[in-house]
Amino acid sequence: MKADDIHLDDTFLATVVSGLSAPLRNPLAALTSVEHKKLTRKLVRSVFRRYAATATGKGRGSLPRALSALIAAEIDTLQVIPEHEAALRANSVDRIQTSIGQLDAASAPEAFPIAGTLDKQPLSESQLAGVCLRLRLHAALGDMDRAMAELRRLLSVEAVPGPNEATENHYELVLKQRGGVISLFSAAMQRREEHKGQDAGYEVLKAAISSRWFVRVWTGRALPSNPSLDLDPEDYEGEATILRLWKRWMHAWSIDYWTEGSKTGPRIDDGVPDALDGRPKYHTFAGSYPWQTLKRGLKLLNLTMDQYEAFYSGRPLLAPSRSSPRDDPDPTSVHLASIDYTLDTKPPRYIAQFACLFNERNMLDNIVYLCLHGGRTPKGETMATHVQRRLSLLLRTLTRVHVSARTWEHVEASMLRHLAEIPCEVLPTELVRPTMEAIEQRKRTALLRNRDLVRTLQDQSGAQDPPETGTIFVLRQMLKQRALQKAQSDTKPQAALTH
Repeated sequence: MKADDIHLDDTFLATVVSGLSAPLRNPLAALTSVEHKKLTRKLVRSVFRRYAATATGKGRGSLPRALSALIAAEIDTLQVIPEHEAALRANSVDRIQTSIGQLDAASAPEAFPIAGTLDKQPLSESQLAGVCLRLRLHAALGDMDRAMAELRRLLSVEAVPGPNEATENHYELVLKQRGGVISLFSAAMQRREEHKGQDAGYEVLKAAISSRWFVRVWTGRALPSNPSLDLDPEDYEGEATILRLWKRWMHAWSIDYWTEGSKTGPRIDDGVPDALDGRPKYHTFAGSYPWQTLKRGLKLLNLTMDQYEAFYSGRPLLAPSRSSPRDDPDPTSVHLASIDYTLDTKPPRYIAQFACLFNERNMLDNIVYLCLHGGRTPKGETMATHVQRRLSLLLRTLTRVHVSARTWEHVEASMLRHLAEIPCEVLPTELVRPTMEAIEQRKRTALLRNRDLVRTLQDQSGAQDPPETGTIFVLRQMLKQRALQKAQSDTKPQAALTH
């Protein structure tokens, strides 16, 4: 090392510690045995202890980057320690907290590079690392309240304006902030059964897209300082990261809705039922309150699109209110026909990307079912008004993201199937007609965006019957569906009588 003029400085030691602790992190962690992880942790500790004092002679606090890498490895090993070994876990947590305290104590802004400002006060690189590490520690322990506090503190850090070097520091800061959101969101998704009293993933998303830091964190591209050769720059777009978070939230909502209570029923193994399985009940917030969770998610998704529209168009973002259309998509009318049809214009790329959230047919069918059946009817409000209010939120969101004609067809089919299950006395057909006509109109608009289809229709010659109106189509389909159900019930074999 001396011949090659390699010095044991902070950056070199941090690289060594981070490389040795790679088996503790995903995706290698999923393929690494518990014993291998324990040996890796011992190796990392021994390497750090041997070279920390000899590198500068000033102790652990003088190596903030290497100490940060060691703390990150210690946090990764928390998941190796079983839950029943409370004393061992407590010792590990105390060791991590002590190390973070040493990192903060030796992190004077005048002694280390400035990474940003927090509350108009300079924040050193090691202080920023302390915030990120405390966030990871609380997330690993499942302490969502403290983790959310550290996340807001991390997102409040602003970059120091300056020349090109400051621009690189700005990218590093943005990557740390996005990484903090991703790590806490992943922890919330993995532990959502433990946090059944709240939708922790929703709370993370809500804090992440706050207007206080949305433009700084989630717009533009932020590349790392040492990118790999196979790096895809589009993966580091703020819009792409937000889309991945929303995909995971929607998928988790769909999974929880389907699996709520599925572990409590009888299980069949090789054709032998076993009702006394003894497994614990599976409960999540989304599974217990599916419509409430979905409603808040759709409103937050619309707020996300509002943030992007305000940034790219240069218009200020209006604060939502109780009477704002953002809070209630259609507060002045019950019927869907009053939705602004200018939403059918082609949206920008950063808005149209959210259309992929509604491509899964089963999830879309669940959403339509909950719009017609889910939630409690407020006092003094009819069932029809309540249903239309929920449908308006869904249809406005689908229209805004410019979903395909196939998606509208799936919505239409789900509407017909689930409406046939509701008695006409509860939800009269006359009140559903504007909704179905709005869906039909949007499906035709989406079909007309297909240039090949339009060209084929224009080339067709000869007289044709006039197109069927949406009202006649809806009524005919509903009558056909009910007749089919009645025929199936009449032909159902009766149980044999036994004496």
